[in-house]
Amino acid sequence: MKSILSAVLFLLLSLLLPACTKSKDKSFSGEVPSFSLPLQAETSLKAEIFLDPGEEKSVQFYRDIWMELKKGKADNIRREYHFVSVRAEPKQEELSRQAIRGIFCAQKQGMEEAFLDGWFSQAKPGAFPSVEQVARKSGLTLPEFSNCRNDEQFFSQRLEDEMLVVMEKNVQTVPTVLFSGTLLGGLQEKKNYEEQLERLKSEPKPDEWILWEVREPECEICGSEGTLTEIQRNLGMPARILRVEWKNVFDTAQPPFMYLPKFFSNEGIKKSPQSTVITRGLKQYGKYWEIPRMSAGVWRYYGDYRGFTERHVLGSAKASVTVFEFTDFQCPACRQFALLLFPQVQRDFIETGKLKWAIIHLPLTTIHARAFDAAMASECAGAQNAFWEYHDQVFRYQQNLSRADLIRYAANLADVKVETFTNCLNSNKTASIINQDLRLAENLQVGGTPTFFAGRYTFSSLPYPRFRQVLEKVVAESR
Repeated sequence: MKSILSAVLFLLLSLLLPACTKSKDKSFSGEVPSFSLPLQAETSLKAEIFLDPGEEKSVQFYRDIWMELKKGKADNIRREYHFVSVRAEPKQEELSRQAIRGIFCAQKQGMEEAFLDGWFSQAKPGAFPSVEQVARKSGLTLPEFSNCRNDEQFFSQRLEDEMLVVMEKNVQTVPTVLFSGTLLGGLQEKKNYEEQLERLKSEPKPDEWILWEVREPECEICGSEGTLTEIQRNLGMPARILRVEWKNVFDTAQPPFMYLPKFFSNEGIKKSPQSTVITRGLKQYGKYWEIPRMSAGVWRYYGDYRGFTERHVLGSAKASVTVFEFTDFQCPACRQFALLLFPQVQRDFIETGKLKWAIIHLPLTTIHARAFDAAMASECAGAQNAFWEYHDQVFRYQQNLSRADLIRYAANLADVKVETFTNCLNSNKTASIINQDLRLAENLQVGGTPTFFAGRYTFSSLPYPRFRQVLEKVVAESR
């Protein structure tokens, strides 16, 4: 069976290169008060189940294992289902898509589990029930169900939402179950699921590896779920995931950190045979260790915008929001954003006057030797009102960033005088502009590119549906 990420999500993954990164996050105020993290989760346990309704292992899991667990150890656990087709054969893929379409429509009537129970209990190897038959036996209102199934816009949007969740959770195969963040991937024996449920329900032992996510409850778009699974994969053992609101940890007006969510562990992290993969980046706070974020996401930003400079702004001066992008002209992820995602941002947000865009330079010179010169060159083009044209050229030809190349790109622009450009490139004044941006990035603890700041949020490059969601939230809050 082909992997979900290699088959279904190929296009979305092309927009999600790992960010270029150099440094780790530090504390906000420098002085973090002593704190104590709870040994019990503040929210009830949740199971997130990822299935392909047309795939035999998913059928076997739901029919033979999950339906029994729902009656037993999982009866009082919140259940959230996600669906994706992983079948390569066109006929089987179409079967999965039709079933998923039916499930989405059952969700609209609040009958999701009834439909799922009917579908998976009737499915047999190589033989699946009809969607209409399952809907009828599940008690759905058939005219409403039929109209929903014909709504292509609804189906496309829901399918896009599902793809986004699959990416955020780093799900690689089906069936996959996430018990409050602890991942069990692939079809396993029933006792494995039972043992995991029992362990999560019990009081943790002091030496057990616990991973706390300290979060901002009022930020519904915040999160870096991929970090949780990346941490577990790197450490080679499951963790107990406990989520806690920062107000229940710190007796302060605002968190003592510049960003949330934050991830902390106890001494148990040192017991992993692969712990050095992560422990090299740990920052200790008393008996807890902060684990640096390892995946794309959205964070609540508690700082201000002093020191941010709107140079070479793209967009209407009347726009109420400015998005600041920290970029590195030699960073592959920045190139991917500039050439593939940014045109969509321009179309949906900048050209419509909803927001404006500004660049802040963050050349990561320890890994990108030509990035500082490229940043200077863009400023020199900007001094002649050609910043964005030059920005596009440099990213388009990112593999060639020698000094001669940078001058040649300037010569390609009709309104740029090459002699003036070259003199600017040799100027200490231009270098000081880049150094000023670097100091701002250091103060903000920005260690990777591309990184974006807008309103109350900071975020990384994301698949466009999630990226658009964040920008829409920022615009809405500015009104």
